[in-house]
Amino acid sequence: MPHSLPVRADHPAHSPKPPRLLRKREVLSRTGLSDTSLYRIMSLPTGGFPRPLKIAGGRTAAWIEAEVDAWIEAQIETRSRNNAAPEAAAAADERVRIERKGCTTRSVPVAELPPELQRAPAARRRSEDAA
Repeated sequence: MPHSLPVRADHPAHSPKPPRLLRKREVLSRTGLSDTSLYRIMSLPTGGFPRPLKIAGGRTAAWIEAEVDAWIEAQIETRSRNNAAPEAAAAADERVRIERKGCTTRSVPVAELPPELQRAPAARRRSEDAA
C-alpha cells in the first residue's frame, strides 16, 4: 500500500492554475520590450519590472507569468489614467523660460509660477505682442 504524504492547502497543487515560468524570449514577446529596456526598467526602484527567478542552479532566469501579466495590466491602467485628462498632464509638463536683464535664464514648470503668470503660452505671447 503506497504511503501518501498530506499536502498543505496553500500548496500549488491546490491552486486552480499552477504558476507558469516564462523565459526571456517569451517575456520580450509579450511586453514588446528590448533586452536593454527590460533590464533598465527592472533596475527602477519603484514601478519597475518584476525580477526573475534564478532556476537551474542560478544560471537561468525565468519570470512568473502572473507577475508579468500584472505589470502589463498596470501599464494599461497607467495609460488609461493619463489619457483621461491629457490637458492636465500637458499643463503639468509645461515649462516657461524666465529671462531678466542681469540674471541667468532658466526654465521652470508653469505650476511653480504665481497664478497671474499661469496663462496659456499663446495668450501670454499675444499680450506681449500687444504691449
